[in-house]
Amino acid sequence: MSRPCRTPAVALGLLAGLAACGEPAPQVTWISLAEGLSPPPIEDGQLWATTAGGHPITLELEPGNSSPWLSARLGSDEWKPAPKEGLWWTTRPVRGFGKDSEGRYQELLVDGKPVTFREKHGIDSTEATDEDLYATAGDRLFLYTADGRRPGDALFRTFADRGQLQGPAWRVHLDRFAACDGLPVWPGQALEVDTPIPASSALRFATAANGMPASFGGASLVFRIELDGEPLFEHTLRLGKHAQAEWHAVDLTGEARDSTRLSFSVEGPAVLSAFLSPTLGPGEVGSLAHRPWGAKRPNIVLFVADTFRADLMEVYGGDPAITPTLNALAQHSLTFEQAWSPSTWTLPSHASLFTGLFPEQHTVTHADNLLPLELVTLAEVLRDAGYRTCAKTDRGWVTESRNIDQGFETFVEGTKDLDEMLSVTRELLAADDGRPLFLFLHTYQTHIPYRVSPQTRSEFGDRIEFGDYATLAAEWFEDSAEWNVGGELSAERKRALELYRNLYLGTAIDLDKSLAALFTLFEQHGVLDDGVFLFTSDHGEAFYEHETIAHGYGLWEENIRIPLVIAGGSVTPGLSPRAATLVDVPRTLAQAAGVASPSTWLGRSLFELNEDRPIFAFECSPRRDPDLMAIYRQGKKLILPALEPALRGGELELAYDLTVDGSETEDRSGEAWAERLLDELSDPTSLLLAPRVNSASQNLSADDEAQLRALGY
Repeated sequence: MSRPCRTPAVALGLLAGLAACGEPAPQVTWISLAEGLSPPPIEDGQLWATTAGGHPITLELEPGNSSPWLSARLGSDEWKPAPKEGLWWTTRPVRGFGKDSEGRYQELLVDGKPVTFREKHGIDSTEATDEDLYATAGDRLFLYTADGRRPGDALFRTFADRGQLQGPAWRVHLDRFAACDGLPVWPGQALEVDTPIPASSALRFATAANGMPASFGGASLVFRIELDGEPLFEHTLRLGKHAQAEWHAVDLTGEARDSTRLSFSVEGPAVLSAFLSPTLGPGEVGSLAHRPWGAKRPNIVLFVADTFRADLMEVYGGDPAITPTLNALAQHSLTFEQAWSPSTWTLPSHASLFTGLFPEQHTVTHADNLLPLELVTLAEVLRDAGYRTCAKTDRGWVTESRNIDQGFETFVEGTKDLDEMLSVTRELLAADDGRPLFLFLHTYQTHIPYRVSPQTRSEFGDRIEFGDYATLAAEWFEDSAEWNVGGELSAERKRALELYRNLYLGTAIDLDKSLAALFTLFEQHGVLDDGVFLFTSDHGEAFYEHETIAHGYGLWEENIRIPLVIAGGSVTPGLSPRAATLVDVPRTLAQAAGVASPSTWLGRSLFELNEDRPIFAFECSPRRDPDLMAIYRQGKKLILPALEPALRGGELELAYDLTVDGSETEDRSGEAWAERLLDELSDPTSLLLAPRVNSASQNLSADDEAQLRALGY
């Protein structure tokens, strides 16, 4: 494919306008090769490749989809019996990624008839059924035949998402590299891009591919780039069980060229592959701390520790031994004593974190909601200002499938693994291309299941009794709703709850240790020499303070009080008594970057708070209809239905004076001050109940549901 010559995507000069010597600063240019991309169309019925078993894989197009289905046939003799009667298996012939316009992502037809999908554990537990069922698990394809017969010839189809134009650039999706700007080039294909090449430049990108079935044993892909027909780059990427990516920089020193043609191709077995974040930029970039061209925008790191209560830190009343790294950070940071999450669970809170809106406004209030694409996110604003925007999340709700990736050039979804977070961060820092960095890191480390490392168990075992999570969960915590019925706990339940809370503390200890390693990594790369680091959470966790456990239900402080700490060379440290909310974060970090905030964002820059103002939180619980909301101002807290009639009619459910009752034990909704406060704040609060956009929704995929079940949902 070829296309017209492009202009630079980002042209960034010295922010101060003058170099140190007083001369005008040289202009520095970056060109995204994924910007404005339109890949060549797929031909329906085209033979793409062959499976390890020698079966042809065909590309099939259906109406409404520009991405194809990958179709592979299986012979009856390829099915092998499994130990369970009636269960058969074979090697999964091909892997796709994503869902089509109707939400489908794979299909199995046996003897021309469609088979019902069920997750593998569902098939294993099936006692008797009148229908055939199939499942995929790892490298294998399973088929349960109701009458026990050997399966006949089969057709396995899986959707292969080539990506789409989102914002300025083409987005590709490869397993854990869930959403990245890139060029979708599969084995046997080539893609040509016409572009100018600035003088003394380099081409930086990652070669990436999905994981492969074990049957391909040690297979590799060869990635190639040609410049005006001449070989420029060749790299062999060894395939593994999971998606792989390796970053590269190709030197293009020499005079500027107004028009060149770059050809990208891949050779190897049938696997989805791509060139991620292909960017032309300066050949010499210095370091994240010091650029050859002088002044620059600051690097920004946003770290969200999911389910992290404020009182895990000493500054919020916690045990100083639990989080010494964070405690030390708070001593040299701008720390907000009173910070609230806008919701009691992950998805609505993250939508607020990036859009600067409250849940009822951005409409992401339920599990099937998507972040509407028409809303402007913090990542989009920073990307448009010249930032390289990167994210690593622990998946769950913080995913591309919920549109949380909006504005991120590189969005990596992984597992609940702190070492993995450090490894991905190290790779992203090493791929520096000269642009300022916006890095979003998210972890479920302090979320159930509570896993405490052997090192922490050994180090703290003499003062904290850590039980076994699996045993505790199976006996006492299989269903958190069983604890949300109120009443006095038995001695046995109190003991179980104590051990459960201890495990939660252990996860915070492990997180704090990893943060120490992360700060060392940042120091090595100069990330925060003149940058900004913001640490916070999306909600807390209840341990029966108000006769509930976990989160997502109840607007008490244990669920919505969060830490909010901002560090950096340009940040004046101190302890702020002003009330803060995650809705303030977009304007705060935009100001740190020297970028104007969109008028659509609510909140205030936390660097400019000089007066008290009300802040708000919404329960967004599937257990309650209508939704509840909380209003907080100067230590007074109101809880009421999130409905206009309730607001105007003074229908308070609860009211607390946190200045004298921080544990929220005495309801004061009948006192005169509560009625006066609600009446005073009814007009500004009413604005928060009106949606800014139409809501968007999509059912969770089976894969998403499996990930969320692993997190206790």
